[in-house]
Amino acid sequence: MACMESSTERRKWERLPLGVPMFVRPASNDPNASPRFATTVNISAGGILLASRDNFHGVEKLSLEIPSAPLLESAGWRAVRKIQGQIVRTEPWEHGFLYALRFAEPLL
Repeated sequence: MACMESSTERRKWERLPLGVPMFVRPASNDPNASPRFATTVNISAGGILLASRDNFHGVEKLSLEIPSAPLLESAGWRAVRKIQGQIVRTEPWEHGFLYALRFAEPLL
């Protein structure tokens, strides 16, 4: 993903409108926290916009897990990606909530 340079655009990386299903849970020390389903609206190297029916009110960070493809796993590829992001904005949405997250490290 190339860096963008614009006087009005504050983001460093181009956003791609990709709908990727994910499992989401609060980034806490509780390994038994139930994962919730969400879908990306757009993603960049620096962050993500998620759509979820779940309200993560009071949560500062989310742990994201992209489900693995069985075919890739059987071929020996590590297809699961676990990423953490800090919630920087929450907006109500007619079907739930939109969460803007910033990654601690860019996905490069």
